[in-house]
Amino acid sequence: MIRMQIESGFDTIEAIDPEVRGIVERNWPHLLAKLPPEETD
Repeated sequence: MIRMQIESGFDTIEAIDPEVRGIVERNWPHLLAKLPPEETD
């Protein structure tokens, strides 16, 4: 479901939970470009 929502073309994704980002990185790295930049502290 996460993959389908990202692929469906959200207009903007302003924030994403680090856990969800990890799932995307592991399973669908080609979708990382659709995510906002990773926050650094």
